[in-house]
Amino acid sequence: MSIRCLCRETDQACAGLIQDLKQRGMLEDTLILWGGEFGRTNYSQGKLTPTDYGRDHHPRCFTVWAAGGGIKPGSKYGETDPFGYNIVADPVHVHDFHATVLSLLGIDHERLTYKHQGRYYHLTDVAGKVVKGILVWIRGTWSLITGLMCEARPYLTPPRSRSRSIAAATPSVAP
Repeated sequence: MSIRCLCRETDQACAGLIQDLKQRGMLEDTLILWGGEFGRTNYSQGKLTPTDYGRDHHPRCFTVWAAGGGIKPGSKYGETDPFGYNIVADPVHVHDFHATVLSLLGIDHERLTYKHQGRYYHLTDVAGKVVKGILVWIRGTWSLITGLMCEARPYLTPPRSRSRSIAAATPSVAP
């Protein structure tokens, strides 16, 4: 199957999910994240063959797309050089990514801890800054979902009563 065909199938499914959530009025309360474990280089090491033509892992630059749940529609954040190899503008560390996602879910990443081997840790380590450049600014807060980004009122739980969810790549449809 060609990459063009695979992309068409994936793009149609993702667009359908977003359109369905928007039509049902659920998009503002649902955070959709689509990414992978690594970015990909635009080259491959070693000899290219008809059966081995994949691209290498790239730990420095990767793409995640997001929709709904307080994400600014149509926004783009970060930039690589023309070769897609190095970051040239607005880098986002994994701790910043986690802090942003947690804030969209109404969780203060600086107060969230978990216990491992008798010690308490933060998911965002001692770092992590919320990436405000991709969030929607509504009524004095940085998100449709939570007032977490408003400096005066940090929350551990969302202030609204409607439940939040993270959409999976293959959502289940409720009757």
